[in-house]
Amino acid sequence: MARKPVVLVTGASGEMGHSLIHHLAERGTFDVLALDLRTMEPEVARRSAATRVGDILDRRLLERLMSEFEISVVFHLAALL
Repeated sequence: MARKPVVLVTGASGEMGHSLIHHLAERGTFDVLALDLRTMEPEVARRSAATRVGDILDRRLLERLMSEFEISVVFHLAALL
């Protein structure tokens, strides 16, 4: 099974992540995998190819994401503000 190419946005529910996802969706260049500790707002989820709830420190979660998706770029925005 081929992995889906995406960019990973950590901290997707935060102010910066939310804005970045909107910007990327408007450009239409990348499919976004949104990751945050909280469930995504519907508006963010609609603009993302996939969403996941979890901790960036969870090694198993990251390994699952890497096996499911071809992550070409990571925007690490978790806990920035």
